[in-house]
Amino acid sequence: MRDKKILVTGGAGFIGGHLVEKLVEKNDVLVIDNLSEGGAEKLHEEARLREIDIRDEAKLTETVEKFNPEIVFHLAAFNDAMGSIENPIHTIETNITGTVNLLEACKDIDIRKFVYASSGGLSYGEPENIPTRESENIRPVYPYGVSKACGSLFIADYGRRYDLDYTVMRLGSVYGPGANGGVIKNFFERIIEGERPIIYGDGTQTRDFIHVSDVVSGLIKASQNGSGIYNLGTENRTSVNELIDKFEAVTGRDLDPKYEERWNGDIDECRLSIDKARRDLGWEPKIDLMEGLEECRDFYLK
Repeated sequence: MRDKKILVTGGAGFIGGHLVEKLVEKNDVLVIDNLSEGGAEKLHEEARLREIDIRDEAKLTETVEKFNPEIVFHLAAFNDAMGSIENPIHTIETNITGTVNLLEACKDIDIRKFVYASSGGLSYGEPENIPTRESENIRPVYPYGVSKACGSLFIADYGRRYDLDYTVMRLGSVYGPGANGGVIKNFFERIIEGERPIIYGDGTQTRDFIHVSDVVSGLIKASQNGSGIYNLGTENRTSVNELIDKFEAVTGRDLDPKYEERWNGDIDECRLSIDKARRDLGWEPKIDLMEGLEECRDFYLK
């Protein structure tokens, strides 16, 4: 007998796939995914899959109501920050309308917890305070950041009106084996192809890099305790130039990065406070960046 019925949207994607792998150990897991970023063959064999786009309100509602989950993890999204500039309408339809479609499907059934994966750096934008706490005013950047911040506002509204217990998780820069994008994956791909890593800007911009396994543990803890908004990061900020130094250490290569024009709207700093997650969720990141890069090196170089 499985412990709980759990729905995961985007469960065939990067973070979702790692999450599902943990959840199926004890739970009945249904994945809703349009397979735009992940293939069904990557999904754990014990998870059930419904190939549905969250923009399809009718199919989504029918599936959610029939499964009647106790916990919902909402990870399905258009996650390409730069791509969102070229595709703002698609970003809005997926990340905002799709989220509202899911909330509508959940509002009349007995959901115990709704967990939403949002963006830390791009939802806060350029922060006034470092480390950045959950109380920081949000000034999201890129259509992607705006859409994720807007999704969290809709979730809070539904939470108030329909007594829906929710947790919004604002994530740092997530990396790890199987990532769909991000600077760490991009650097490894360039190295494998024998090309110089590309840095956009002068490389002094900082990020809070967090391993996917730490994100998964935080998401699971969020489904068990705490309500509201929580950051998941490491409280460390690493510049892109420092990241190159770490890459050289784990690969034993002189990388000689190529500098190109900085992305318009890129943020300078990201370092998330995790005091609230420590206190309420009993969560702490375990994988430091060097350990995570060594794991990624072994994964990508295979």
